[in-house]
Amino acid sequence: MNPDGGQSWDNLTADLVERVVSFLDPNEVVCTVKEINKAMASQFREKVAIRLSQPVPHHAFNRHWSRPEAVHNFTRSKRQELLLLTARSGSLANLQVAVKTAGCELSCEVFYAATQGGNLEMCQWLQEEDCFHVSEEVAAAAARSGHLETRFELEYGSVSRVRKPWMPDVVTGAAYGFDLAALQDLHQTFLSYGGGSGNYASRLLTRTTLAEALVSPTPDWRAKVEWLQAQGCRLHGEQYFDSGALVSRPDAVERAQWLLVEVEGEEEDVVMDIFTCAVHFGNLPLIRYLRVGRDWLLGRTKEAVVTAASAGNKALLVELVTLGWRLDGWTAQAAVEGGHLHILKWMGAGVVRKRIQELAQQHRTLLKYATSCGSVEVMEWLLNEIDLPWSGEKFFNLAVAAGSPAVLEWLVARGVPMGDDGELYVTAAHHHDLVMLRCLRRLDCPWGPGVFSRAVYDRGSTVEVLQWLHAEGCPVDWEEARSRAKTRKNQYVRDANAVAVHAWIESIAPS
Repeated sequence: MNPDGGQSWDNLTADLVERVVSFLDPNEVVCTVKEINKAMASQFREKVAIRLSQPVPHHAFNRHWSRPEAVHNFTRSKRQELLLLTARSGSLANLQVAVKTAGCELSCEVFYAATQGGNLEMCQWLQEEDCFHVSEEVAAAAARSGHLETRFELEYGSVSRVRKPWMPDVVTGAAYGFDLAALQDLHQTFLSYGGGSGNYASRLLTRTTLAEALVSPTPDWRAKVEWLQAQGCRLHGEQYFDSGALVSRPDAVERAQWLLVEVEGEEEDVVMDIFTCAVHFGNLPLIRYLRVGRDWLLGRTKEAVVTAASAGNKALLVELVTLGWRLDGWTAQAAVEGGHLHILKWMGAGVVRKRIQELAQQHRTLLKYATSCGSVEVMEWLLNEIDLPWSGEKFFNLAVAAGSPAVLEWLVARGVPMGDDGELYVTAAHHHDLVMLRCLRRLDCPWGPGVFSRAVYDRGSTVEVLQWLHAEGCPVDWEEARSRAKTRKNQYVRDANAVAVHAWIESIAPS
């Protein structure tokens, strides 16, 4: 095909284009196919969502996320979530772009997500960046994702050298991520290490193993369930299973029906677990199925509407109200905390608006939540429509702590003074947040007294943050900085940051 003019696509019928595109990842359709020409954009106009946890074409990812303004309205937690989702997608090139833009530390959760994605090169790169965590949970997670070889290539060189105590959890993970043939092969391999005895076999296959097979994403999940049942595995009502995985499946209702038959007489807690996850996932068909004949659900799951509001899922919220759930002030607070203005506007009329005002009078925390979520639009709506009392000065630290440049700029634009004690810099340094530090500098926030020394010890900055402060002209009392760095190193002997900070200050401070 001609990638420049797209002429060969023009020669295909709409039906044939549909068939070709059906073999592509959804993100490829949104990011590449729709860009070919107007006809493609029109034919696939319903394809609009890009899921960062799935592979995104690098050209599209780089075009959007390499720009600093791409995360301008993101709080720190959202920037960290960007790293997790990108790691889970398995694209090292995209992760490297995201790391540069996010401006926050790599956590062990990023390595865990990368292991799930099964990209060995990404995992090795994260190891080089000191983002590495070895555990039984990581091994099981690799098996669940169908990438067991990736995990053991990192530490052992082969699956055959896995530690024996880990084997049951790894088999359980494989029941989720492997097809039946691969599961049986792994089970037989591990079984041979135990001499093939009945006792060892019973330890390898448990009720949890069966529960994982039930929620498995592989097409042969039914065959795995039947094979495990033939090996003696059974479920009980109190047995743990991954409700989140179950509700995410297209055939979730069928799986739930099978499960509820298996735990007949003990179904109430199981229904609660599935329903709660169905609300989080927004699985409306499953919610409707579980609601039928179960009026007791209304009383035990009042927080369902709060969950829907927190996610900004208006369709789910409307469905829950239709099925009998009632809105309250806590629903409004959840919408505020999530920054979902469209939910607040939908709730803003009549008696619901009155409940919002009552909640505000009782707690006066709605603006605090709006600040923490980083939504300028929500803050303005609350001030204009609900007429909440507020003090702008106290929200500066909240905005910096939340890592929200947009709210910070909005406060400055309203003429709210930033203060001259330097506390905003110290707070941003404490969170190792270069994005917020740059924003404060851009807004001409005063340094204030002792910022550098306070960042060295009081709030535990990193070398990178301190180097930035120094390069930007932050006043430094080197004697005080050396003293605090030494105290921090001696007090926290196992803190690698403390050791690195002390070494750097000693290397650069005037003698």
